Amino acid sequence: MNRSFKTDLWVTSLLFIILAAGIFYISFSVEQNSLSLSLFGLFFILFMSIPVTVMEHRIKSKNYSLWGRTITNLVLVNIIFFVTFVVVFSRSIFYYLAFAITYTFVQIIITSVKYKPDSE
Repeated sequence: MNRSFKTDLWVTSLLFIILAAGIFYISFSVEQNSLSLSLFGLFFILFMSIPVTVMEHRIKSKNYSLWGRTITNLVLVNIIFFVTFVVVFSRSIFYYLAFAITYTFVQIIITSVKYKPDSE
């Protein structure tokens, strides 16, 4: 399926809006953090989505290798996870590391299975 950049931009923006609203709800209602910290999490995710979307489009348009795109994506997602877990939810760094390492390995396995390099 060949989608245009505008379609990708709208879909990615919608996903980040849903993610930001979920983080706001969880950090304000469930974790019972302060309103200012919950709003920080909301706006951090919203403002982080703009450079992530633009950078992803630039990487695709420059035809970088699949592993280059995967590693760049992992770095950006892990930055978002770090700020979300450690700053917004006030979890320990070990909680973040356990989640980030698991996410990274799963993403690499999914990428290698989905886009098997041609062995021939």
